[in-house]
Formats: sequence, structure tokens, C-alpha cells
Amino acid sequence: MIGIIAKLRTKDGQAEAFAAQSAEMAMKVAAAEPENVFYNTYRDQNDPNVFVALELYENMGAVEAHRASAHVAESMKTVPDMLEGDIDAYVVEMVYGGTNERILGGRGADVDIGVTAFCTIKPGTEAEWEAIMREMVDATHANEPGNVFYGCFKTENEGEYVFMERWASREAVDAHGKTAHVAEIAPRFGPYNASAPEITEYVMVK
Repeated sequence: MIGIIAKLRTKDGQAEAFAAQSAEMAMKVAAAEPENVFYNTYRDQNDPNVFVALELYENMGAVEAHRASAHVAESMKTVPDMLEGDIDAYVVEMVYGGTNERILGGRGADVDIGVTAFCTIKPGTEAEWEAIMREMVDATHANEPGNVFYGCFKTENEGEYVFMERWASREAVDAHGKTAHVAEIAPRFGPYNASAPEITEYVMVK
């Protein structure tokens, strides 16, 4: 599966218009793109002009179909004028997200919070790091009913991975950090991380 993480900043005075158009786009994608698993825009909790789109598609063909769609073409008539600077976009390939049943079951789910966690690891430690990552994904799925999606992707940058997360509520995110499996598994990433993970939380635009 293919994920897209697209971070952008709106011009002053354009944030609400962009948020409204993004919520409308999410509904159009859900209705017209059967190979899209989710498409949602989230707002930075600390800067109301910063947004991130978290998207998941079943394959690269679905990404291309999305980009060629009439609803994207229509949005491009107005969205560029709302933005300050360029969109910082990552196209990422899923390494592990649990079973397809678990992943696809998140379609249409009620979500409040999105999280990205970028991790850069030491060269030559991919196998060890990914084994721990799979434990974390499976434990989160098995023990946290407030989690809607929790998967790990590889970026195009050497040694860089990103967790993409979707949560039903703020309470679910807070509970995640206090679970026994996070307390046990998270420290085991330490020897393989080249730097501290870059974790950002966002509130979904509805």
C-alpha cells in the first residue's frame, strides 16, 4: 500500500476556507475512489495555518487515479492561491500495518487525531528495527480500541521511516503513551535510532 503525507501552510486569512475545502474533498474521495483507504486533512495544534493530509491507497495506480480525478482538478483552481510556499509531500510505501482486514476496516471510521512519527535509524539496523516495529504495531492493534490505524512506512530518504497513526479521540492518544506495551517496546528502539523521533499530533478537519 502507498501512503501520502502532505504538509502545507496557508496564507493568513485563508485557513478556514482551506479547511472547508479539505473536508469537502475528503467526502468526494471517499465517494469516488474505491481504492482509497482514507483521505483526511488535519490541523496543527500549535499553528492554525499549518495542515497535513494523511492519505492511504491500495496501490500506486490508485494514487495516479486520484491525481487525475475531476475533483482534484477542480480543487487546484483555488487551493494554490490559499497556500504560502510549496507543499512538502512524501510518497511512502507501507512496510507493515497489520492485516489487510485491520487496515481496510478503518474506511469511514470516526477519527479525531492524526499523528506522524518520523524515525531515522542507524545504517545496517533495518532488520532489527523493523522487528521491534512489527511488535509495536501488533500490540497497538490488539490492545487499543481507540486506535483506527497504526502503520509504518518507508520514505525515499535513506534510513527514514514514518509511523502514520489515526485515533478516535484525544483520550485514545493519551492512553497509548501509558500502555504496558509502549513502556516495554519503545525503549528497545533506542539502540537503533540515529536521532530522536520527530512526532507531531494534528486535529482532524471536519
